[in-house]
Amino acid sequence: MFIESRMRIVSVLLTSFILACSSVSFGDWDIYTVDEGDTAVSMEMDSSNTTHLCYFGPVEESTPLGTVATLRYARGGEEYGTWTTEVITSLSEEGSWCDIALGTDGIVRIVFIAGDTLYYAHNTSGTWSTETIVASDIMWRCAIDLDSSNTPHVIFSRFQEHVTTFVQYMGSPFYATRGATGWEEDVLNWGIGEAEYLIDSAQWLDIAVRYDDTIYMTWKSAWVTMFMFPLSHDPDSFGGAQPGMYGGANRLEIDASGNFYIASTDPTAGTVSFGQNTSTPGDSSWYFNWRTWDLDNNLAGTYEETGHHLGMAVDGDGNGHLAYYDANGDNANYLWLSSTSVAGSGFPPQTLWQQFTEVIESAGDVGQSIDIALDSSGDPHVAFLDSTNGSVRCGKRYDFTGSQLRVSPMGWNYEYGYLYPNTEDKEVYISNPGTENLVITSITATDTSSAATTGQPIWSVDTTGSQRPLGSLPATVSPGNFATFVVSFSPDVFGTRKTGQVEIESNWGSVTIYLKGMGMGGDPPPDHCFIATAAYGSKYADDVVTFRRFRDRYLMPSQLGQELVKLYYKLSPPLATAIAKDDRLRQQVRGYLHPIARGVAYLLPADE
Repeated sequence: MFIESRMRIVSVLLTSFILACSSVSFGDWDIYTVDEGDTAVSMEMDSSNTTHLCYFGPVEESTPLGTVATLRYARGGEEYGTWTTEVITSLSEEGSWCDIALGTDGIVRIVFIAGDTLYYAHNTSGTWSTETIVASDIMWRCAIDLDSSNTPHVIFSRFQEHVTTFVQYMGSPFYATRGATGWEEDVLNWGIGEAEYLIDSAQWLDIAVRYDDTIYMTWKSAWVTMFMFPLSHDPDSFGGAQPGMYGGANRLEIDASGNFYIASTDPTAGTVSFGQNTSTPGDSSWYFNWRTWDLDNNLAGTYEETGHHLGMAVDGDGNGHLAYYDANGDNANYLWLSSTSVAGSGFPPQTLWQQFTEVIESAGDVGQSIDIALDSSGDPHVAFLDSTNGSVRCGKRYDFTGSQLRVSPMGWNYEYGYLYPNTEDKEVYISNPGTENLVITSITATDTSSAATTGQPIWSVDTTGSQRPLGSLPATVSPGNFATFVVSFSPDVFGTRKTGQVEIESNWGSVTIYLKGMGMGGDPPPDHCFIATAAYGSKYADDVVTFRRFRDRYLMPSQLGQELVKLYYKLSPPLATAIAKDDRLRQQVRGYLHPIARGVAYLLPADE
């Protein structure tokens, strides 16, 4: 594997940034070139606000022994005026993934995959040492975290064929730790001793150690696009949970109070999501206490574009900071979600969490592999690959000044919508994180579909009927405040993909939101929850809204789900009529439906 038996360390002080730049669409981000780089980058920050990166250098040459590449490490100060870079080791096989962790002892620890082998590197006494964890059959991803004794704990996926009646699985998640006699590994099993199996070709995994040294892990399950969440570091006995989030890329973090946070992407629709659980693990209700948000959508439709470009950090106040790759524009994006909620004024009222998205960098194809970390002040720093220029870039966002326009989401895939005149609605947040008033002068929705339309509006905007209405334009958003408006999708043709965009103009400048969706089903009325509506007496009752959201989110996107819904529409009206006429029966049906609605609600994002 190693071309050189001894470590080749090259330290370079980068005092001149000819290649460095700050080409940022939204301003307030200073981005610098660190080094040439390829494939993957991982980032951490220490208590002195020094940034630590690991990444792979570009492929240097091809030899009879294989492809020559390098695993590298970089360290930079708060202002990124000077970087120190080192070659940790040379590789005879191309690297595919790496992850970095900082110990309280000042030692940097890294796990990485080259070829089908998993390695561990650490810089004890300033000298890099590398050792093999698993010598073969490694695939996809790996992640590392440290306990209070700085013992490394690693999760990774390994080829392990498993065939059932219906499907052939290709791997399993494994756990490894460095014991007194070396590395110890084991496949992760359910409490009944059955291994979890993976099926997809780009599995994501992550690991986090809580303050009590209990180890928690996430990965994309083979049989459902949600996370499985172990409750114990014992690989032979752990629990599983499905937070109700997408199962593409996923990141896991546990704060100092023991609260859990997950970020994820949807591998098919491109949705970027965030989840939080502040309850105590092991409690019988813990599985059901996940609060989730669908925050943005990069409008990509394939796993290759959405599955491996996501970073997450959580500050001391519980605010979420995400960095991700926007496949719609090949951009590196940043997203912020407040931990503080406010009550909406719409009907029925909803709870709102301020949020905004912004472009970090848009020049070239940037963000394919991206990570984020927070400094001691809670300010975000990012590291990402610039695929256009073959480089690793890093930067920091500075404080806002003047008026600032930020929106969330910057793109949205409605996936499916009932035909006109029905609408699918999305609440859009307008935030002003600046220091002066933001004035919104116009918001315009435009259909950009290539297919011919029948004339009725496909996309429309309502600034007065949302949960926190922006109001009639021009409208002012004060510093630190936010407002919302609604963008509606009303497709005119069944089975035809529609695209659109919303242009927002302000005294700060303009922002474009990109949209797409597809018409489905004939022309049903907007609720169709016949039995629930009859039992509760209103289609706006909380449980009825929950059932309708579950139908639209989990049933209607699939052919099987649509068939089940059609069957229900056919059979339920006579039952609903009978229920509506009998008060005692209505009460009994409500008693049956309410606990089901409570369970269903845990699978739904909090912001829908």
